[in-house]
Amino acid sequence: MQIDRRSLLIAGGVGAGLLVAWRLWPEGDAPLPVPEGSAEIGGLISLAPSGEITLHIPQVETGQGIWTALAQLAADEMGARLEDVAVQPLQAGAGFANPVIAEAFGRNVRLTGAATSVRGFAEPVRQAAAGIRGLLLAEAEALTDIDATSLTAINSEIIGGPRPLAFADLAEGAASRSVPGGMTLREWGSGGIAGTSAPRIDIAAKARGLWRFASDVRLPNMIHAAARLAPRGQRITRLDRAAADRPGLIDLIETPNYVAALGESWWQAEQALVAARVRFDTAPLDDASLSARLDAAMNEGRGETQFARGDASRALRGAEAPLSARYRFAPLVHHGLEPMSCAARQRSDGGLDIWATTQAPDALREAVAAATGVAIGAVSVIPMGVGDDSGRAIENDAAPIAAQLAIRTERPVMLTLSQSQTRLTSAMRSPGLVRASARISPERRIAAMQLRLVANGGMGASLDRLAGGDGRGIAPVVGRTGTPYAIPDLAIESVDAGLPLRTGHHRSSLDAMLNFASESMVDEVARAIGAEPVSFRIGMLGGDVRLAQLLGRVADAAQWDGGGPGSAMGVACAAIDGSRIALIAEAEMAAGSLRVARLVAAVDCGRVINPGLVEQQVAGGLLSALADMQDPAPVIERALPRLRGRPARPAMASIPEMEIIVMPSDAPMGGVTSLGAMGLAPALANALAADQGPRLRTVPFSLDR
Repeated sequence: MQIDRRSLLIAGGVGAGLLVAWRLWPEGDAPLPVPEGSAEIGGLISLAPSGEITLHIPQVETGQGIWTALAQLAADEMGARLEDVAVQPLQAGAGFANPVIAEAFGRNVRLTGAATSVRGFAEPVRQAAAGIRGLLLAEAEALTDIDATSLTAINSEIIGGPRPLAFADLAEGAASRSVPGGMTLREWGSGGIAGTSAPRIDIAAKARGLWRFASDVRLPNMIHAAARLAPRGQRITRLDRAAADRPGLIDLIETPNYVAALGESWWQAEQALVAARVRFDTAPLDDASLSARLDAAMNEGRGETQFARGDASRALRGAEAPLSARYRFAPLVHHGLEPMSCAARQRSDGGLDIWATTQAPDALREAVAAATGVAIGAVSVIPMGVGDDSGRAIENDAAPIAAQLAIRTERPVMLTLSQSQTRLTSAMRSPGLVRASARISPERRIAAMQLRLVANGGMGASLDRLAGGDGRGIAPVVGRTGTPYAIPDLAIESVDAGLPLRTGHHRSSLDAMLNFASESMVDEVARAIGAEPVSFRIGMLGGDVRLAQLLGRVADAAQWDGGGPGSAMGVACAAIDGSRIALIAEAEMAAGSLRVARLVAAVDCGRVINPGLVEQQVAGGLLSALADMQDPAPVIERALPRLRGRPARPAMASIPEMEIIVMPSDAPMGGVTSLGAMGLAPALANALAADQGPRLRTVPFSLDR
């Protein structure tokens, strides 16, 4: 890619160093101070006269490691030391849209989630870093009279001249130059940083307790708040104000949509709400009616085609005895460590300062402005680090309420929703039902397959609410790339279940439901015809060499025993977000409980910035999915989830042996976040069915016991 001044905005000078924007602001007010006379700029890399390099990015760190990955790319492309690079999130208002989300869902929104950050922002970061490198080389050429092609940027210095020139000494002069013509990106990893398992830049601060989350914010004269929220579209019906009048209570504020208690401490405020026994309207939906509505939608609902190859309906109608099964999925609530929180302060000019847990800062800013009537340009939102990677921080219900309370009380307010309130009101993963049908060809392969998913919307519903909608009537977006297999007649369709539940994005996405049904059906077909499951899959992959290599590698690493009688092994694979995974699980049911002894995964996510981060993400996804498999499913009562006891996170002693094999390729960078969730459930189900065991078709498996 050619890099020139038309594609980058260069600013800086005396005292400012060098600023290179990797995308011009389309609109909005500047989140960062820029030198007088320069244009407003958004995401950028700044090189200070002191030599410190700061990468300002729109994406939020949720523990997935993207700040480290993008910092590695910038350092590698620039020729800098990684320890010289700091990362700072852009405040809200930058107008950045996540390009991968925009392409998939048609919504222009700044959002961190769904394994899109590196895929969406890696190349712009590299371009800006290459621009800085070109400017520094041009300045060094002028100072040394040595052609820039004979100079090299490495370890934050330009070498090749009489003496090394530090980046810091070149920064101010480079700001007045134009990017040399014909500038291109470096060969991948040529800086010796991209492609290595560099240490995460956030770990030291987190280990020392210095990493700040929204709930850590403390402001002068601050008071604390707790709240009870009515479900979207419902109203508060009653509360006991007299019982709430307890020591430490400052005020009890009642609105149609929420009740908030203010106290000198959060505990005092929360206990006042517990005593108030807040009640609200609910919808008449329980587990039995939910299941009936899913069945009705499966049989009668209008489907939306997500993928089609050939004519699966015709092929299945002509089959004498097609295999068919239904797979059910309970709703899944978020179990993250961090509850929803927000600090709000009204400024003397009438504007608002907001510190919030959020994966969508610009949308949160708009929601605060709409809730308070404050002009959007007067609302400053500082996105804090997020202590929950499950996806629930895409929507933060606490922020608009905290802003209203700060205006009303004329004091800074820290509002924190309790964990139970956060789980109750956050968007859950929708319950779902998948019908899978398959026809076997005379050549003992799958000739036709049809997958029909019934569920509420996932990411689409979350995005609709961010834009001011109610998230209803959004058909699930799943399976748009088909399955990994070259099945001649294949159809995937989704049906909006129309359930009165607040559903949205979850790390264990709706695609995981579809893959569970698909991989279970493939396994059922293999066993029905007496085929060995790994070779059966490889034989159906067609031209997907990457996945075939993963299946062979994981079978070798796990010492695959064929998955036949006497085996406790099961295999599954998946392709999502441009990446692929093959997984073998060794598991059994013992005394009515699922016991997982070993998980071996092989992963190909294209070009790898940091293999250690990939291993962490896949391992974390597997453990998170395993916990979700072992927890009892929430009970739906009056259209709200009720947990059956506390979430049973796995104890260290019960964590299975895990081996994650990262197999980089020259394919474009793919997403990693969802890989563990995609592969775990079907691999476990296939393992439990290996030795003539039960075929479990309900997730979590506890519902099938």
